[in-house]
Amino acid sequence: MKTTWRHIGIQAAGWGRTLAWLAAAALLARTAFWLYGWLSPCGAVATIYRGEAFQKARWICCLRRLEYGCEGRPAPFVSRDRYSMRIKARLYVPKTAVYDFATLSDDGIRIRIDGQPLIDNWREQDFYRSGRSASRELSAGFHELGVEFCNFRGAARFRVEWCGGPIPPRTVLGPPYLCKPPWKDRW
Repeated sequence: MKTTWRHIGIQAAGWGRTLAWLAAAALLARTAFWLYGWLSPCGAVATIYRGEAFQKARWICCLRRLEYGCEGRPAPFVSRDRYSMRIKARLYVPKTAVYDFATLSDDGIRIRIDGQPLIDNWREQDFYRSGRSASRELSAGFHELGVEFCNFRGAARFRVEWCGGPIPPRTVLGPPYLCKPPWKDRW
């Protein structure tokens, strides 16, 4: 059979439809992932601000774990340098005990539990030389957790670990112990 331009055009149209279906499926999957992030009770709610002193809120997102890394712009309308992030969550403590918390961050990080400061390491620093730790006795149940992070320049990264009670050492704070605050307290 002789191949004609018309025949190739029909094939191209067939590929075009296939690509359109693939793009629609990818968009649907992305939307489902986004919705799951917001509707899932696990994780934390993060607000990203322009400036390292929380000058202007620019973006709200969900974090599944308290581990973050960004080489470029963290959100639209926020530059790569000089931004901050305020994270709200509820910490579920399975058993009354003394718990150890440790952070690594590039650049500054602060942690509060039930409104009380736990770690304050607010300065420009290298990720691997930034380690800070603190201990606190916590009762079983839910506690308000607040994390503030800022990036002065360059790549941004932080990690929050905890251990104690039934929690093994070097456990990144995440599900099932990290829960989003109620809807009314997320903003």
